[in-house]
Amino acid sequence: MFRSLFFNVGLLAVLIGAGLLYVDVIILNVQEEVVVRQQPQKAETSFRGMFTTVSPDGKKMIVPPIWAPYCLMSAGAVALLYATALPRRSGK
Repeated sequence: MFRSLFFNVGLLAVLIGAGLLYVDVIILNVQEEVVVRQQPQKAETSFRGMFTTVSPDGKKMIVPPIWAPYCLMSAGAVALLYATALPRRSGK
């Protein structure tokens, strides 16, 4: 069971990383309400806010960093190699 779990997680990470190699910006079709504030305030420093921004027309934009595809592909490759190294379930 763990062998197939590690294999599938590794394969998913490799495929998402390979897809991110060809993408510069992901624009979601969800409209966000743009709020204009009188005084500029510090931006919220949350994990999700680190990669997402709101475009001027109100759509959410995800800008993946340069290192994200390589990190996902290498972690996925390690998970795939670990899945192949796990012993098979012994049949009774």
